[in-house]
Amino acid sequence: DATRPAPPPVRAAADEVRRFGRDDSFPLKPQRIVDELRAALGDEDILISDVGVHKLGLATRYPATRPNTVVIANGLASMGIAIPGAVAAKLVHQRG
Repeated sequence: DATRPAPPPVRAAADEVRRFGRDDSFPLKPQRIVDELRAALGDEDILISDVGVHKLGLATRYPATRPNTVVIANGLASMGIAIPGAVAAKLVHQRG
């Protein structure tokens, strides 16, 4: 339900992205990368994360605007899901 307030951990992650999303320091902060991704992708675009430590940052900080628009391999997944996942997403969600 979109009218319910977000739980505290979600609010904290969103606040963190707002606070550091435009930070120009080097190396880039994960919050900056998440902020740039959110700005570049449309609401119906699909983000597919490969396996690695970065998936934790995406899972906790990336604000998905629609269901099924963020795909993150979990469990005992092997590396390499992003490329075949992107191909599958394109085949399933072709735009005229």
